[in-house]
Amino acid sequence: MRTIKHFSEYPAFTQEDKNKHTGIQVLKGHIPYGAHEYLIGDSVYFTFLRNPIQRTLSNYYYAISQRGEGISNYLIDNDISLEQYIEENIAPWVFNEQTKYLAGAQSGKEIASECNEEQYQSAIAHIKDHFALVGLTEYFDESLLLLKKKLNWRYPYYHVKNVTKRKRPPLSDRMKEIIAKRNSYDMRLYEYAKKQLHQCLTEESFVFQGQMPYFRLMNQVFRKLR
Repeated sequence: MRTIKHFSEYPAFTQEDKNKHTGIQVLKGHIPYGAHEYLIGDSVYFTFLRNPIQRTLSNYYYAISQRGEGISNYLIDNDISLEQYIEENIAPWVFNEQTKYLAGAQSGKEIASECNEEQYQSAIAHIKDHFALVGLTEYFDESLLLLKKKLNWRYPYYHVKNVTKRKRPPLSDRMKEIIAKRNSYDMRLYEYAKKQLHQCLTEESFVFQGQMPYFRLMNQVFRKLR
């Protein structure tokens, strides 16, 4: 398994001798569509999307809780509010980032640039042609069980990491609208993935009725053992 923890590590990965990637069976992390071109053999993708409004909020609150990482120092030292963070476009790479990843953006410059309809359509085409599943974090367990069936996994038990404990103030309707507008392509992508996921869940409902209680119970045991 190879992990790319941050997108900034991805360009170096693409420059490595491809023969060094022979033993990679799983490539995970913050990587865009197109990574299969640097692997040997056939590849299949899967990913998880998050509600764009909640994802933007999470990025902001995580950043102001982690001094020393990325733009965290700037946000903290200048007491940048959520409103400033959004309206002043302080972190342009945050907006429509999920669409740009799935469209195949290969550089930080592309990630930070404005998203467009062509990228959105590319993301949809890639999902249709190359992804086993696009899960949703809001349906995490359900998505995992679908992946278990599609990829012939054992039960994929997990534990939760990187949870921001800082209490968030209520989000106004105005800010919800602003964040949604800034993430218009991600909102469309999320709704598309949500529709596809619900269709899969409906088709597999008879399976989940028996597997889901068992999976959640055993995952609680797994977390305690960790």
